[in-house]
Amino acid sequence: MSRSAASTSARAADHNLASEQFPELNREFYDANPADYVHRRLRGLIISISDSPAIHDALVQGVSYGTTEIRRGTEHEDDQAATEAYASLESTNLLHLAGECMLRLYLAHADHQACPWLEIARLRSPQAFKSRVSKLRESLGEQETIDDLVRIFLGNTQPEPLGLRVTTEEWQRQIDGLVMLVAHVCNTLLGDATLYNATKHGLAVVGGNSGLSLSAPSGDLTIATDGPGLTYLDLTAPDAPDGRRWTKTLTFVQIESNLGLVEIIGLYIRSLWMIAKYRYTGAADEMPILPGIEPQFLRQIIEYGRGEGPFGFAGMAQTLLYYVDDEPDDGA
Repeated sequence: MSRSAASTSARAADHNLASEQFPELNREFYDANPADYVHRRLRGLIISISDSPAIHDALVQGVSYGTTEIRRGTEHEDDQAATEAYASLESTNLLHLAGECMLRLYLAHADHQACPWLEIARLRSPQAFKSRVSKLRESLGEQETIDDLVRIFLGNTQPEPLGLRVTTEEWQRQIDGLVMLVAHVCNTLLGDATLYNATKHGLAVVGGNSGLSLSAPSGDLTIATDGPGLTYLDLTAPDAPDGRRWTKTLTFVQIESNLGLVEIIGLYIRSLWMIAKYRYTGAADEMPILPGIEPQFLRQIIEYGRGEGPFGFAGMAQTLLYYVDDEPDDGA
């Protein structure tokens, strides 16, 4: 379905929609727990790639859910290359899922809509979502956007009503950390969309360790990256000099950075959710613990595993081979 058709369908479905049912929809919606889902996925991933003897022993003894059981032989050893390939793919997939969840929830609550569940459902087109994310990224320097992010994720633009005893400088660092995280998530979703689609649709990626290095003729400077990565097929930009071409693209994956970011994003999803639940339903069974992530710590997570020095390769793209077009006959 095209973007215009999707939006037209949503508008048609909204006609004469009874708003009296929104409070009940909100109560049902906020009974869910998206942060728990994200953190369970994260725990499952870490357990599946862990080399902990305790996990190995548990799998040898057998683990089960209902009547389904998995068990390993006592001599089983994981293939390290296969484990890293899986970790690269799944941590990338999970980072995008968590980031998209975080931004979709923010966008659904940003305009004080009566039923955020409907707002999420209305944003049906991937292109419409990308457009909203792009506009959000462009507005992150505006105080109005910053205040809205703080209100939705932290509860209030000032710490005092939240009962926090922090200095003005500490509070500002928490705000700066939130804005930095949102900017990074926006960049990830917009910049790595093709990679995410390749991991999500048909597992059309190849994982494995790769290395790239570039040295200056003098030998004084070397830029190098070595580690797990994902390779997938992509298209060049429509305005590329040679027209659209298929490329084989390698993107290096910082697995531990991805895992740390998923954990942090889950904390912000949880905070947004509990604050919104109170605002929309009045339920305050569990008050949110504000994440309070500051820029210096977040920067360490983002850059974790990227090597020393200010330079490194994020990846590379190699154009696939093409036949040379025959020259047109002069008499044609």
